[in-house]
Amino acid sequence: MSIINALCRVSERIIFIAFADSNNGQRHKALTDIKAIYVSGGAIMENANTAARRLPYECLICGYVYDPSVGDPEHGIAPGTPFDELPADWVCPVCGAPRDMFKKSETIAPPPAQQSKHLVKEYKNQDIIVYWYPDKCSHAGKCWGELPEVFDVRKRPWVNLSGSNAKEIIRTVDKCPSNALQYSLPEGSSVDPNIAQGPGSKDY
Repeated sequence: MSIINALCRVSERIIFIAFADSNNGQRHKALTDIKAIYVSGGAIMENANTAARRLPYECLICGYVYDPSVGDPEHGIAPGTPFDELPADWVCPVCGAPRDMFKKSETIAPPPAQQSKHLVKEYKNQDIIVYWYPDKCSHAGKCWGELPEVFDVRKRPWVNLSGSNAKEIIRTVDKCPSNALQYSLPEGSSVDPNIAQGPGSKDY
């Protein structure tokens, strides 16, 4: 039962009692109780709405957290702006993902200083290391279009190196148009170094 329905049912019962009783004192008390219920119920709903408007939202692509209390002043978003009130064309300031690629987060957003726009995320196994630079990503979709078993923006982490072999990963990363994805071979890798020298190589 919602707060509103609960309040209505309680208040209806009190109104009936109030007007069925000819005692003015009892009637006054009942009506006073009704007012108190609506005031307290309204405060609860207002606090819930306020809390919801303050919730941070996390980018599903790069992990950036939009904190309403901080806003995005660099892009004209004042502190105190709820996520739902952001302009339709607002995008993640780190990776450029649109608003529909954000989800509500129940955790407190990290301080802005910890959300560097020049971060790099690293994914590693025994044969290959893949690097992702969110601020370079153009979201062209080459990676998840070519190799969805490894690159899937709907999952966390979105890069799963166990989804394919190193050779296929190298082939896919070499096609990244923005160079946001790069790779290198760790020591002891079984991959032939000669096939790891394409445009996606960190040392290219």
